[in-house]
Amino acid sequence: METESIKIVTDGVVEICKILGPAIITALVGYKAGKSHIEVKLKELERVHAFSASEKLFDYYRDREKELSDAHTSIYENLSYLVGYSSATEGVEELRGDTLKLYDMYENSFPTQLRLTIRDLEKHGFKGTEEYKQLEKLRDEPKKPNNEETFGDRVFGLMQKYEDLRIANQLILEKLSTGYIEEYTKHNKGN
Repeated sequence: METESIKIVTDGVVEICKILGPAIITALVGYKAGKSHIEVKLKELERVHAFSASEKLFDYYRDREKELSDAHTSIYENLSYLVGYSSATEGVEELRGDTLKLYDMYENSFPTQLRLTIRDLEKHGFKGTEEYKQLEKLRDEPKKPNNEETFGDRVFGLMQKYEDLRIANQLILEKLSTGYIEEYTKHNKGN
């Protein structure tokens, strides 16, 4: 009886191996294929997100460039005529209300714009450039009392400051646009 029991057990083990062996091999192959597919999908998602992130960053600096350019244009267009008016009327005393508020708005927002631009220049590797040094000089410049300058000097000084910000932002935008084009090329190459 023992020989027959051994034969039954042996036959059972052989049958189990015939069934489980291919199933185990298939499961391992399926696991490896699935893992490989997931890794490929993750790389593709990483590439797509890198492209999307560079696109958003580019859009931010492009919009910032427009904002700084609009500020410069507004100062030029809206405040330049006030300079002529103040010269013709022997001073700024007659300029009241919204016109001086407009100037004050740009002057008061300048330190924040300056701080953001310096931060961005540092972040993108432009520390030590002439543009960076110019903005540092503006940051460290002591604020002069308004009575030492004419209104025209103040307006033209503010225009120059916003132009310096715009030029520095343009540097960043140029660098990012190059990176954006590289990401776009990589992204479209993979599709």
